[in-house]
Amino acid sequence: MNIAEDARWIGQPLDLGSDLKAEVANTRHLVRLLSDHANANRASAAAAYACDLLDKTLAAKVTGPVACAKGCHHCCHTYVSATIPEILRLAAVIRENNLPIAGITDAAGRAAAIGQDGRFLNRVSCPLLSDGACTAYGGRPLACRTMLSRSLQACLDYFPLTGAGALMYAGGARETRGRVEIIFLAALSLAQLPRQHIELTQGLAIALTEDDVEERWLAGENLFAGVAADTGEGEGDALKTWVPILVNAVRATL
Repeated sequence: MNIAEDARWIGQPLDLGSDLKAEVANTRHLVRLLSDHANANRASAAAAYACDLLDKTLAAKVTGPVACAKGCHHCCHTYVSATIPEILRLAAVIRENNLPIAGITDAAGRAAAIGQDGRFLNRVSCPLLSDGACTAYGGRPLACRTMLSRSLQACLDYFPLTGAGALMYAGGARETRGRVEIIFLAALSLAQLPRQHIELTQGLAIALTEDDVEERWLAGENLFAGVAADTGEGEGDALKTWVPILVNAVRATL
């Protein structure tokens, strides 16, 4: 791998075009992060990097109006999934800010009892919400960062129990999430780490049980085995097609 050549792409906004040099470079960088066994928190560090890359690309590429604002939390009461490193990163932010975790345990129990299919009609509010705002905003996962709506009315129509209408994403938001997820999942695959998405609150409750959960997970303990994987993960062709392509392109250069 050519680290010097990669430097021009690492941590810079993606152009979302057909030239995948930036995707390859950022995947290689994430593999290096995930392979640094001297860092017991390398999984959450990699997730933080992916979130930063997403934020930079969103800032550069999202077009049109964004209706979302502080206090708008219509999308924070339904099913959300994330990779385990993203959940570990969120747990670290919760610890750093000394946020209460009792509500997380309660929400995890209710989410497990309902199951994924029942979550649209039986809502479980995100336990990190307080007065309509996220108390761990800086650590939120990729899915939350890209829930950018260009229409408040569309959210008001969609997120109540009727589920009428359709979400109206700000231009470029979904494409950006897809591109960063492909990079992150490819890096996890190359680092031989689990890459499945699991329900957020249940995963978070486990991640907060002990301070060494991340270190133990990286060592191979299947600590999240009791949390079901997202049944919609990889729905559509993009992830199924492009993650293996990126894995093969990067593997040859490692």
